[in-house]
Amino acid sequence: MPKGSSRKTSYWLHLIPTETKEVLLLAAPASGPGGELTSAKYTSFEPLRLLLAATTNVQASVLDEAAKALAGGKSYGIYDVILANEQLRRLGLLA
Repeated sequence: MPKGSSRKTSYWLHLIPTETKEVLLLAAPASGPGGELTSAKYTSFEPLRLLLAATTNVQASVLDEAAKALAGGKSYGIYDVILANEQLRRLGLLA
């Protein structure tokens, strides 16, 4: 494992629906302004929902709220999600 790969950081995850029903996932460090904003695109919310449920501490009720917001064409934020580099990779947010 590369040095620092097990380091965990708090992120704000932003889910944004597109006109084609895809979902854009943005991750910003919760430490404040600055830092790198990363993104990944998903064909729909369902694959992202399954991945978030399997790899993060995001509760099912939060994912339910996100699904409702996205279905209504609204974006949704999930705050203070603790992620390690491996989780970022699995979410498509880190090469």
